[in-house]
Amino acid sequence: KYPNIEDKINSILIISTMLVVGKLSALSKDELSSYGKELDECRSVVKEFANKKDVIRLLPSVYGLKVRLFKVSPALYMKLYGAWKR
Repeated sequence: KYPNIEDKINSILIISTMLVVGKLSALSKDELSSYGKELDECRSVVKEFANKKDVIRLLPSVYGLKVRLFKVSPALYMKLYGAWKR
């Protein structure tokens, strides 16, 4: 009935995941160390869906850029985003 709904849901999942990553990037190193499992889950979600062109195509362009950077270097993304938010 809704042929593209799965791609749309997955794009929302990626946006939500990147919002969580953004919140994690604002934490201090000490605070972040207690969220290793959550950060690993975020990496897994991005890794799983970032290669699906139909999902990425549905993202706002700024999220497409964020996802690509996070996929290539999570540490760099978090450092840059954390510095920008502070």
